[in-house]
Amino acid sequence: MAYKSINVGVTWLRRGFKHQVVSLTLSCLSLCSGGLAAEPYKEIGQPGEPINLQQYIVAGLFTVFDFGSKYCPPCRASDVQFRLLAKKYPDHYAFRRININRPGVVGIDWNSPLARQYGLRSIPHLTVFGPDRRLLADGDAAEKWLANDIRNWQKYRWLFQ
Repeated sequence: MAYKSINVGVTWLRRGFKHQVVSLTLSCLSLCSGGLAAEPYKEIGQPGEPINLQQYIVAGLFTVFDFGSKYCPPCRASDVQFRLLAKKYPDHYAFRRININRPGVVGIDWNSPLARQYGLRSIPHLTVFGPDRRLLADGDAAEKWLANDIRNWQKYRWLFQ
C-alpha cells in the first residue's frame, strides 16, 4: 500500500514538475514579449452579454470562470472564496467572474443572452481551462476538479517553493 502511494506521488510530481516548467516558460514568454502578469482575480465581459471565454484564458495558469449574479447568495459567497484563493495562489489560478444579469434586471436573469449562450440552469457555474488552454471541466465536474486540485496543491506545494 505504501508503495502505491509513493508511485502516485511520483507520478503526480512528474506531472506537476512538467506543469511548472510549462508555466515558467509561458510566463517568461509573456514577460519577454512585454506582457504584464495576469491578474489573479478579475471581473470580465459586459453584464448579461455573450462572451468568448477563449480570449480571457490565461496561458500557463488554470483559469476558472465563475458565472454568477449579485442576486444569488451562493454566488456572493463563492466570490469571496475565489478572491481569497486568487490571493493565496496567484501563480497557479486565474479566476474570472462573469455576471449573467443584464443591467436593470432584478433577480437572477435566466433569459440574458449570456445565460442562454451557455445554457445556464443553475449558478454559481464554474468552467475550468488548463494551462494549455484546453477545457478541463464544466459545471459540477469543475467544482469537484477545483476542490481536488486545491487539496493536492496544498499537500504538495512545498515541493515547488
